[in-house]
Amino acid sequence: MDQYGGAIFLILFIALTVWRMIRYMKAALARRPQSGVPGLGGPVMGVPASTATSNPESPIKDPAKSSALSRVIERMTTVLVFVAGNILIWGCLFGLPSLDELPAIWRLVVGVFANFALIRLARAIGTSVAKRVGRSPSAEGNNPLL
Repeated sequence: MDQYGGAIFLILFIALTVWRMIRYMKAALARRPQSGVPGLGGPVMGVPASTATSNPESPIKDPAKSSALSRVIERMTTVLVFVAGNILIWGCLFGLPSLDELPAIWRLVVGVFANFALIRLARAIGTSVAKRVGRSPSAEGNNPLL
């Protein structure tokens, strides 16, 4: 491709990207009709009081009730795992002499795809650590294995 063809292709690509972003932003900000089926003119039925209250013994944790310390620990652990993993990944990709012959673009692609897996790993480790810290030993019956 010559210089003018490449420039035209780049301009068209950028214009298409901007057009799609504007279109998606308009769609995201548009008011949507209510997703429920409208009533047929009868009275609106409320939720019975027995089902409206939550069971305090429920195994499902309410995220609003989790402690602030647990959330901070989860986020800090996630960030630390992500940063440490990135240091390791990029250090290996650009620091190992055996990979010097590999073109930089391929090392960059491998690093980006490794980050996709690293994000999921960091979130999972952060959640796991927060669950361990959030448990109270008295609630578990002082079992050291739980």
